[in-house]
Amino acid sequence: MDRVVGINNIQSEGSARISIVEHHMDRVVGINNIQSEGSARISIVEHHMDRVVGINNIQSEGSAHISIVEHHMDWVLGINNIQSEGSARISIVEHHMDQVVGINNIQSEGSARISIVEHHMDRVVGINNIQSEGSARISIVEHHMDQVVGINNIQSEGSARISIVEHHIDRVVGINNIQSEGSARISILEHHMDRVVGINNIQSEGSARISIVEHHMDRVVGINNIQSEGSARISIVEHHMDRVVGINNIQSEGSARISIVEHHMDRVVGINNIQSEGSARISIVEHHMDRVVGINNIQSEGSARISIVEHHMDRVVGINNIQSEGSARISIVEHHMDRVVGINNIQSEGSARISIVEHHMDRVVGINNIQSEGSARISIVEHHMDRVVGINNIQSEGSARISIVEHHMDRVVGINNIQSEGSARISIVEHHMDRVVGINNIQSEGSARISIVEHHMDRVVGINNIQSEGSARISIVM
Repeated sequence: MDRVVGINNIQSEGSARISIVEHHMDRVVGINNIQSEGSARISIVEHHMDRVVGINNIQSEGSAHISIVEHHMDWVLGINNIQSEGSARISIVEHHMDQVVGINNIQSEGSARISIVEHHMDRVVGINNIQSEGSARISIVEHHMDQVVGINNIQSEGSARISIVEHHIDRVVGINNIQSEGSARISILEHHMDRVVGINNIQSEGSARISIVEHHMDRVVGINNIQSEGSARISIVEHHMDRVVGINNIQSEGSARISIVEHHMDRVVGINNIQSEGSARISIVEHHMDRVVGINNIQSEGSARISIVEHHMDRVVGINNIQSEGSARISIVEHHMDRVVGINNIQSEGSARISIVEHHMDRVVGINNIQSEGSARISIVEHHMDRVVGINNIQSEGSARISIVEHHMDRVVGINNIQSEGSARISIVEHHMDRVVGINNIQSEGSARISIVEHHMDRVVGINNIQSEGSARISIVM
């Protein structure tokens, strides 16, 4: 059959069924304006079809089913304006398909399901404007796909699930504007993916989960504006990733968890603006990472935990502006780290703990402005450290403890402005230290203790302005 130009204006109070079984068909121009008070079903079984231009304006008070089973199809331009009071299902099973331009404006009071099973597909331009009072599910199973440009504007009163299982995908440009009163789940399973440009504007009254499992990924540009009244979880499991530019603006009334497990990652530019009424957890497990530029503006009414486990890391520029009504914990476990520029502005109504365990570290420039209503603890365990420039402005209503255990340290420039309503303790255990320039302005309503145990030290310039309402002890074993 060369052409099926149109099957138009079907009206039925019962059920409407259209089936086409064909070995070779050049065009199916349109199946349009199907209205049914019962169910509407359209099925096309075809060995070779060049074009399916449109299946448009399906209205059904029952269920609407559209299925296309095809060995070779060049175009599916559009399946548009599906309205169903029951369920809406669109399934495409295809061995070779060049383009799926759009599946648009699906409205269903029940559930909306779109499934594409394909061996080779060049483009999926858009699946847009899915509205469902029940659940919305979009699944793409594909061996080779060149582009997935966008899956946009998913609205569901139940749950919204988007899953892409793919052996080779060149681009996933965007999955945008997901709104769900239940749960929103986005999962990408991929062997080789060149770019994931953005997963943006996820809103969920239940839980929001984004998981990317990938063997080789060149870029993950952004996962942005996640809002969830339940829990927000973002996990990236990756063997080789060149860049993770940003995971930004996470808002969750429950818990927010971000985990990155990576064998080789060149850059993690920023994880920014995490807000959680429950707990906020950020964990990075990495064998080789060149830069971690910033983890900034963490706000949590529960606990905030940031842990970095790394074999080789060149720079950790900053972990800044941590606010927590519970406890704030920052731990860095590292075999070789060149710089830790700053861990700044930690505020916690509970306890604040910062621990750095390191075999070789060139610089620790500053750990500054620690405020805690409970206890503040800073511990550095290090085999070789060139500089510790400053640990400054520690304020704690409980106890403040600073301990440095070091085999070889060239300079400790200053530990300054320690204020504690409980006890203040500063201990330095060191085998070889060239300079301790100053430990200044210690204020404590309880007891203040400063102890330096050192095998070889070139200079101790000054220990100044110790104020304590309890006891003040300074001991140097040299």
